[in-house]
This record gives sequence, C-alpha cells and structure tokens, in this order.
Amino acid sequence: MNIIICDDNLEFLKSFKKMLITLDVQYNLNLKIFSYSNTETLINKLTSLNEEFILFLDIEFENESKNGIQVINNFIDGSKMCGDLYYLTNYPNFVFDSFNTHPENYILKPLTIDNLCRILLKAVRNISEKKNKKFIECRSVNSIDSINIQINKIVYIELISSPKRIIKIVTSKNLFLIHGRLNHYAKILEKYKFVQVYRSFIVNLNYIHHFSSNKIIPRVL
Repeated sequence: MNIIICDDNLEFLKSFKKMLITLDVQYNLNLKIFSYSNTETLINKLTSLNEEFILFLDIEFENESKNGIQVINNFIDGSKMCGDLYYLTNYPNFVFDSFNTHPENYILKPLTIDNLCRILLKAVRNISEKKNKKFIECRSVNSIDSINIQINKIVYIELISSPKRIIKIVTSKNLFLIHGRLNHYAKILEKYKFVQVYRSFIVNLNYIHHFSSNKIIPRVL
C-alpha cells in the first residue's frame, strides 16, 4: 500500500513517517512510504502513480502561493485520483473549503500514534474494499446495453469466436457472453492477477490451483 505524506513542517513529517513505520511493522501492512515537504514534488508523484494510495496532505504551506486544498482542486480538475485523501490541519474551519476535493477525513494536529493507528487501519481497509469491488464494463451479446462485471468475481475468460469477437466470461456465480477482444481484457486485468495462459484463455490466479501446458485445475469454489 502506497502512503504519501506532504507537509512543510519537517519535524512533523519526520515524526509522522516514524509512526507509520512503527505501525507497518506492528500490523504487517507492507507500506511504501513517500514523504514530501512541498506540493510541486507531491503533484509529480501523483501524476506518475498508477496504483491506489492514501494521501495525508497538510492544508497550510507557509512558502507557497496555494494551500493544500487549492493544489488538489487544480490537480483533480484535469486528472483522476486513484487514492484516498486525508487533510492535516491545526484549524477545523478549513473543512467547508474542501468539499470539492472529497476528502475521506480531517486529521487535527498534533497527531498521536493511537489516533494515526485508528485512521490508518480504517484507510487501508477502505482501499482494499474498493479494490475488490472494481468492475469492468462489457457489451453483452444478447443486449445493446452494457453490463458491469465485478473483477474479483471473474474466474476465467475464454475466446469463443475470434471473427465475431465473442468472449465468454465465467464468474463464481454466472456466465456472460460479451463482444470484445481477448487481448484488450488481458491488458486491463493483468494488474489484478489475471494471466493469459493459452491463446484463448485468461485466468484469475486467485481461483486457479494449478495450470500446465494442456490443462487448468481450478480451486474448489
């Protein structure tokens, strides 16, 4: 899990990072921690990061023309954030200024490790739940309407007809026939532990017990 902290108070930044490392070891969270003292380097990181993250962002930056709320407002105006935002502040009156940036919560300073523990564990759980509930949009063979299929429920995808671009998606409970290209879904799903094992099959490794050159053995569902 990627954790990003941005605060111009270097002592606070150091203390925050130290608490995160302590909690990471205690709860085995496998955190990747990135800390920044200015918003320019923060935005560079957000622009290049394609994975889920939790961002802890100070609101007031003493030597910058914009505060944290304005910086995030400008960023999400042209980009899509794939993470959860938590504002750090000494002043709760900033709350109403930040509605457009959709923060998860506000954290009042000074911050104790007990408060951070409660906030962090909930934040990690929220990100995990969102990740498990991601969907892909598909065009059904039997309807002109699109259907949304939950990614973590997909067991495998099979190419039925290449000329007609018909694909079968098998989930833990249903079967769907859709239009599309197999390599398109292979590219979308590779970051979710899906692998194209044969020319016409993509499998979800979370559901596969074993596969070889000529057979696939699924886990018991």
